[in-house]
Amino acid sequence: MLGTVYWQGDMPPKYQLAMNVSTLLGSMIGQVLFGILADVYGRRKMYGLELLVTISASIGFAAASPGVNYSMSMIGWLIFWRAVMGVGIGADYPLSAVITAEFAPTRHRARMVAAVFFFQPLGQLLATLIAFAATEGFRKRILPTGPPGSCSITADLKSDGAECARTVDRVWRLVSGLGIVPAALAIVSRLTIPESVYWVLDVKNDTNQAMQTRDYWPTSSDSDDHDGDSIQLDEFPDPEASAAEEESHIRDGPTPENSHRQPSQTHNDAVGLNYEDPSPREQSLGDFRTFLFGADGSWTKGNWTDLFATSLNWMLFDFTYYLLGVNSSRLVPNMFREREDPPPYSKLIKNEWHILIATSIGAVLGGAVAIKIVSKFSRKKIQMWCFLGLATFFVVLGVLYVTLIDSGGAAVIVAAYVICQFLFNVGPNTTTFLIPAEAFPTRYRCTCHGISAASGKLGSVLGQIVITKLVDSVIDPKSKRVGYLLIS
Repeated sequence: MLGTVYWQGDMPPKYQLAMNVSTLLGSMIGQVLFGILADVYGRRKMYGLELLVTISASIGFAAASPGVNYSMSMIGWLIFWRAVMGVGIGADYPLSAVITAEFAPTRHRARMVAAVFFFQPLGQLLATLIAFAATEGFRKRILPTGPPGSCSITADLKSDGAECARTVDRVWRLVSGLGIVPAALAIVSRLTIPESVYWVLDVKNDTNQAMQTRDYWPTSSDSDDHDGDSIQLDEFPDPEASAAEEESHIRDGPTPENSHRQPSQTHNDAVGLNYEDPSPREQSLGDFRTFLFGADGSWTKGNWTDLFATSLNWMLFDFTYYLLGVNSSRLVPNMFREREDPPPYSKLIKNEWHILIATSIGAVLGGAVAIKIVSKFSRKKIQMWCFLGLATFFVVLGVLYVTLIDSGGAAVIVAAYVICQFLFNVGPNTTTFLIPAEAFPTRYRCTCHGISAASGKLGSVLGQIVITKLVDSVIDPKSKRVGYLLIS
């Protein structure tokens, strides 16, 4: 829609790259920054703050203007607000994953985290449907005939093209602005949820505050589905009794009754403990370095290998996912093999319809299946087999594109693309989000998740650069380089 109004049909590739990369770089900043802040100051405070950043950026983006007679740069404002929006969106990755993991019973943790992530493809589907509905709702004011460039701000002010441009301009601002509504509703719950008990116990070391959240947690008497591995607040020790127990623990050493409270356990276990270390070391850069490389700084010890693995897997996945996903508005219509530039209304409605069929449906189905199977199979196996499946289907999709695109085989190509989107979300798109929330201890869980997610966005930035170098040939209807790109 932006391309239709401001660039007479299609947004220039360099501008599209700048908007995409600014969002991704903002996400990297938000993921690392808010991940660190959430480990230092608590999950609850950051969870509400990052949503306020997203809401503010959405308002700014929807209200962006070139000014009177182009007194300001429209693309400059769009890039700025997309970068700020990226900070808020990126911050949501570690916070949503970790808060859900720390609130969920161990038995249901994977499904609950997968269910939270399922709202990403569901939100993308909803955004496409809203754009579709808005375009249909303003149909009478969008030109049904004429070239795409006829519906732009360069048209004569008294012409139908100018009215069309004003209408499409309202539509994209409406679609962008409506995203504020669910965010505003969510801010209420985010500001009223209790702090993570794991963080309170392990980092803040405040048993009293942890016990105050009793009303938010079901105890064994409140729930028929008792999970012995999850936190049970009715088993938290009394503060005075806890002090006496700690004195006994230090004097006499660990016993079968108190062995679960050894100081080293905090750094070796992930979510699912009944208690955290009552006397944790102070968080510091040095302590984090010890966590990664061990006390002697050796590369053969510590947890850096886990962080490297989660970061590398996410980076390799996002390189491919964002290579195709973010540019779906340009690549997906090409798979349907449009032979000519349709008029403004047809172009908008067809692009939305193509994205709905090829991208959203497969992603939603994959996310739904992921919720069902993620607790039944190893996360590692799900991720590994779906990576292998994606590699296979990309080769198949590329071969189909090269051989069938000129012989009426668009339906087969799109079906293969839908399967790829399904595998994306049933496997690595979900597991890369889930595994870092389970693999690291409480004191550095958000930080490590944020670093892993930021590594993924680094891969997506590299993907954007690659696709931009090929974009002119990729969107050429006569070119088959899309197929060769998919195979590679």
